[in-house]
Parts: sequence; C-alpha cells; structure tokens
Amino acid sequence: MNKRPVALRLLILETLILAGRSWGRIGVVANNPQLYHDLHTTPPLWLYVSINAIWGIIFSLLSIALWRRYFWSWQVFWPVLLAYILLSMGWFVMFAVNPYDHKRLPFLVVLVVLGLILNLVLLRRPKVRRAFQKSTDVGEIDL
Repeated sequence: MNKRPVALRLLILETLILAGRSWGRIGVVANNPQLYHDLHTTPPLWLYVSINAIWGIIFSLLSIALWRRYFWSWQVFWPVLLAYILLSMGWFVMFAVNPYDHKRLPFLVVLVVLGLILNLVLLRRPKVRRAFQKSTDVGEIDL
C-alpha cells in the first residue's frame, strides 16, 4: 500500500480546515443570527450562508477526492483555491469598513501570495504527482 506523501497530507489538511471554517461560519450564524444582523455592514444573511455552504461542500468533496487520490482533484486544487482566495479578498474589501482592516490589507495580500506559492510548490512536488498517477504494476492496489 502506498503511503500518502507529507505534502499531500498537508494539502488534505488545508482543505479540511477550509471546509471546517465554512461549516463553522454557518454554525455560528445559525446559533446567533442576531449577532450577524447587528453588524450593519454585511450582506443579507441568506447570501452569507449560501456562499459558505457552497465553499463547505466544495472543500469537503475536494478533501475526500484528494484523500482517495482522484486525478481530477489534483488538477482542480489550484484553481479552486485561487477562486476561493479571490472571492474572500473581494468580500473583505467590499465589507470591511473599519480603518484598521484596510490598513492590514497589504499584509494580508502578501500573506496570501506566499500561501499560494507554498501550495503550488507542494502540489507540484514529484512525490505528490506520483501519488496521483495510476500504477501499472500487476501486484499493486491503488486505494
């Protein structure tokens, strides 16, 4: 049985954390919707819950697919992560009204770019690539 490379395990952990973050946001809002309405600068509650539910589903499915080493999950990981980050940054820019939030935006952009580069490096590692290639060996089972 092939073990998953450490880099692949880190990518799976990342998708699980992002899925948990999305589901957790829904749970917090469901538990106390008045707190969300008191913010005054946020979009409608249904939009917030819908967007987080969509990302929760996407990252949950992606983490399962990465764990099972479906080739398509390796191909879509980078575009999905990039779309998530662009949407998150756009959401931050549109709905952050506190001057402190706007002052920390350059730091967040640098941190996001470094994170994207790290993800790309992990995703392109030879061991991770090999983990998604189908084996042609007769006696090996790919789980």
